[in-house]
Amino acid sequence: MPAEKTGSRCRVLIQNTLPELIFHKRSERSASLTPLLDFLFAASRLNVYNGGVNFERVLEALLGEFDCRHIRYAAIGGFALGVLGYPRTTIDLDFLVHKDDLNKVHDLLTNLGYQRVVHTENVSQYRHDDDAWGSIDLIHAFRKTSLAMLARVKSYPVFGEKRTVKAVDPEDVIGLKVQAMVNDPDRRPQELADIERLMDLYGSKLDWKRIQEYYDVFGLGAEAKQLRKRFRRVH
Repeated sequence: MPAEKTGSRCRVLIQNTLPELIFHKRSERSASLTPLLDFLFAASRLNVYNGGVNFERVLEALLGEFDCRHIRYAAIGGFALGVLGYPRTTIDLDFLVHKDDLNKVHDLLTNLGYQRVVHTENVSQYRHDDDAWGSIDLIHAFRKTSLAMLARVKSYPVFGEKRTVKAVDPEDVIGLKVQAMVNDPDRRPQELADIERLMDLYGSKLDWKRIQEYYDVFGLGAEAKQLRKRFRRVH
């Protein structure tokens, strides 16, 4: 389905193939799926548009409403890294949202002045005319893997513990980053650095079986075993 609004910011989304952990396993891929929105590939580049965002204001406006409207969501991407204890110099606002709650999110974001510029079966993207509100990217959770991620979300304090935000587990962030670096090999150094930092932070607390399964999907099982040897005894 084409973007609702064309332009350079939308065109940057058109890349490679769908993220498989969220959407399709490799066995489900077909020629008809390419090229489509590769959200994870694009999200890593979209934070350039969020350079002047007042994240605290945006999140104050969103998080309370997410809870009041019973929206099933989880932070992913750069913001999730910060929530999990690994702050990054660049932050993008990416959320995994249950497909049945997308209309609620749409109503909320449009009331705040956002416009939906991309909408497909799998992803939505919203932008605001005021740069201080930035862009927000949503992945639609309706397949088994993404629904399992949502079922495991935990709440974390943010902004001096004034508010909490739900985020996916570190294992699931790692899985998404494995997907991202497979889709875009140029991103491998940064994605691997993020993965190793999370492993260093959480070490023995991680569900290494789940991490191994994510790596196995992409034929990287041996790499996961090496990382486990390095990091599983940390902490």
